[in-house]
Amino acid sequence: RGLANGSFPSTRSRLMEYDVVVVGEWNAALLSDEELEWLSEFVSTRGGGLLLVDGPRNTLRTMTGRPTAPLVPVGFPSRNETPTEPPPTNRLSLTEHAKNIPALSLVAGTSEQSVVWHTLPAPHRITDCVALPGSEILVEAGAGPSLRPAIVHRRYGAGKILYCASDETWRWRNNVAGLYQERFWSQ
Repeated sequence: RGLANGSFPSTRSRLMEYDVVVVGEWNAALLSDEELEWLSEFVSTRGGGLLLVDGPRNTLRTMTGRPTAPLVPVGFPSRNETPTEPPPTNRLSLTEHAKNIPALSLVAGTSEQSVVWHTLPAPHRITDCVALPGSEILVEAGAGPSLRPAIVHRRYGAGKILYCASDETWRWRNNVAGLYQERFWSQ
């Protein structure tokens, strides 16, 4: 807690000064219920943005049993329902709605964003999840007809939440010197 980079703000008013909070793999038990309620207010009342980036340990699921549950735009199967070997992923696809979202445009001046997304290296691992009602799948990952949510968006009160089911966008740097990855994160 405190003012240093990488610290969670020690007061509610300090948190409300932020525009966006990025949460990677963490366990929600690291914060008190009061701090988790601040985070919920940050998005719903303050109108802040929340970016959730899941990784191989799938620890973001710990948010679903806490005051932050409404912030998570996806549901997770119970641990005993999760397959031991996830289905393969060999491509990323924009959904129809997402094709018209400028923030997902990875190349300026082209209307064929779907082609660009199909050429991106797919993540080797993606969290098994389903979009909850009121959430919108923007990007899907999969192989063949089997597609799963990769990027999901939800409005929550005055704010917005973006969930990424993989932490492997670094793969997009291959052979293009970071062109797509840098553009995605800066937008």
